[in-house]
Formats: sequence, C-alpha cells, structure tokens
Amino acid sequence: MSSLFELWGILINYYPWHIITEKEKAERYNKSNRLEHIMAYIDAHFTDKILLTDIAEEEHLSLNYLSHFFKDMIGMSFQQYVALLRFDRARRLVEHTSMSITTICMECGFSDYRYLNNIYKKQLGYTPIEYRNSHAVTDGYIEKKATDLENMQEFYSREESLKLLKIAETQGIFI
Repeated sequence: MSSLFELWGILINYYPWHIITEKEKAERYNKSNRLEHIMAYIDAHFTDKILLTDIAEEEHLSLNYLSHFFKDMIGMSFQQYVALLRFDRARRLVEHTSMSITTICMECGFSDYRYLNNIYKKQLGYTPIEYRNSHAVTDGYIEKKATDLENMQEFYSREESLKLLKIAETQGIFI
C-alpha cells in the first residue's frame, strides 16, 4: 500500500494536472461528441467523393472552423485522413483478394489508379501489383467480403512495425 501512495505522490508532484470546471467538462464532452459524429460520417462515406464542406453543412459549422477542429483533434488534415483510410482499405484488398487494381480503386474511393500507384510508391516503395507479387500468400489469395475485411486484425512483425512508425514519423503522424 505504501508503494501505491508513493507512486500516487510522484504522479501528483511531477506530472501536470488540474481540476477541470463543469464548463470545461461540458466543452470536452461536446467536442468528443462532435468528433464522433464527424468520424462516423467519414467512415460511412470515405469510399465516395467526400468533401469537408459536406461535413461542415452536416454539422452546421464553418469550413474554416471544421478544418482547424479536425486538425487539432486528429493531428492531420481532413484530406490526409481520408487518403489514409482509402489507402488502408486498398492495401487490405490488394493483400487479401485477387480483385483488379482498377476495381480496388473504385471500391476505395480513388478516382484514378495512378493516384493509388503514387500513394503505394510513397508509402511502401512498391506499386500495388509489385506489392501483391512480393507479398503473395503461398496458398493463393482468399476472397473475402468487404465486411470481413473491415473487422480483420493484423499482426505485424517487428520490422514491419518499425517501417510503419518511420512512415508515420516522416508524415508528421505520431501514433
């Protein structure tokens, strides 16, 4: 018990903290609630043509406020976030299906396969076809429904994890 009290004392004395007021508590709740609505909208529409103005209208906010709000809360711009969602979905489809790259582009909301190729090259150093060929499953690809891919868990090796962290660091995304 004394060790717990000692740890508690260290936390209180050495780490910044303050008691929040009811007003601050309400503001934080409203912000998190607003962010939850925004993220739900993005998750439902990121494969379509989605604009920040659409969300601003939906949330009854100015475009400028929403842009700053999103960047402050998520740590990246709206366009970066949507591109990351699309890329992540495309990567899973490339890895786990035999769908054509053009079909994957349409499934993920990319307007052009060249854009997906550029993102792949930038993120992983390969085009989608090269990536598929170099990371092929020996038993062949297993077709999965899109809903199954949404709920998939992925486990990375130490090397893959370090590579992803370096990519995130170079883009200014801190996990």
